[in-house]
Amino acid sequence: MKFIGIQPKVFIVGVATALAFVIMYAGYVLGPVAQAQAGGSWQSCILFWFGLQIGPPECGGPPPGSECYPGCTGPLGGFCPTDYCWSVWVPDPVVSCATVGAPCGPSAANACGDTAMGVYIDNAGTCECTATTPSVVDQCPSDAGTQCSVSDCTVPPSCVPNEGDACGSNACGDSGTVLCDGTCSIPSPTDVCPADSGLQCPGSTCSVGCDPATGTSCGANACGEPGAIQCDGSCAIPSTTDVCPADSGLQCDVSDCSVSCAPTEGDVCTRTNSCGDSNTGAILCSGACSVSAPPEASCPSPLPPPSLSITADRVQVRRGEIVRISWDANTSEAYNCVVYGPGVGPINFIPSVGGDSGAEDSDPISAKSVFTLECVEPVYGTVYTDSIIIETTGTIEER
Repeated sequence: MKFIGIQPKVFIVGVATALAFVIMYAGYVLGPVAQAQAGGSWQSCILFWFGLQIGPPECGGPPPGSECYPGCTGPLGGFCPTDYCWSVWVPDPVVSCATVGAPCGPSAANACGDTAMGVYIDNAGTCECTATTPSVVDQCPSDAGTQCSVSDCTVPPSCVPNEGDACGSNACGDSGTVLCDGTCSIPSPTDVCPADSGLQCPGSTCSVGCDPATGTSCGANACGEPGAIQCDGSCAIPSTTDVCPADSGLQCDVSDCSVSCAPTEGDVCTRTNSCGDSNTGAILCSGACSVSAPPEASCPSPLPPPSLSITADRVQVRRGEIVRISWDANTSEAYNCVVYGPGVGPINFIPSVGGDSGAEDSDPISAKSVFTLECVEPVYGTVYTDSIIIETTGTIEER
């Protein structure tokens, strides 16, 4: 009995020829594979008689009637009807705005040249800025037309008799002041717990990361105006306002002025809130500005606080061993996060862009090591952290 042997070189040439045949066939069929349209494109799919399928994941299985579709014929029609050819719709990937909450602007200027700031919002995947052109404030209501500066007034403004008296109040109960033109200037309420939801007035107890004494009085300036404890525990004392700049020395009350009006009367002045929005007015006779800052309610709300977690596969090791550090910010918001520690990072990431979790091996541990996950809220800068400590066997150290 004789056996017919196949030389290795002949076998290799045969396989290479078959692969080239398949690639040529696929190239012919899939030449015009994509037909781009708004929102996506049509992609071609092919299933060969011997089980090889070419095309995007959306192809799935061949639908009825796709046996040897005309697009699969061409010079290789001899394989019909054992081959299949069909098309599927593949949508374009969804794009989202990665800068939601970040400041933007300024807006277009109004007739007086005033502008305003805003923040980015996500509108169906497109970043849009909320900055809008501010309305014009007529500084000379007694004159015809609109005047942007008190210095342009032809009718000198006169102050009402009750200028300086208390009037109205804000959401925290702080009284306003009657201005020269008789309008009431009510201060914006102070939110002493910006990381908490809603408005927290001075004296409130913060539930997210603030000193319990936040908002309570502390110290005073040269005019006796008290300061307030801030979220970080520091004391913010307001700056003094010299209501009689034409007089020598500091005058805290307009009744102490020996010169009738401030030399800067009529000059432009601006008042800005904590998120950069501003109002433009003019210096009054007393030296005060005719406008107050825009209300804090116009500022964007802080992002919801994340629930940070950083862990290790072990918290006690022998010297020279490594640990696997894992972290999870547990948020899909646009926080600015970083992970760091011996041999890990610093690794910077934004959960809304690249995901909120990950893992990495440390360097060999030789002493107590601390690994930290830190995320910063982009609107108000609130910092959130979580850490884990790895000890070495036989040398548990004080934390």
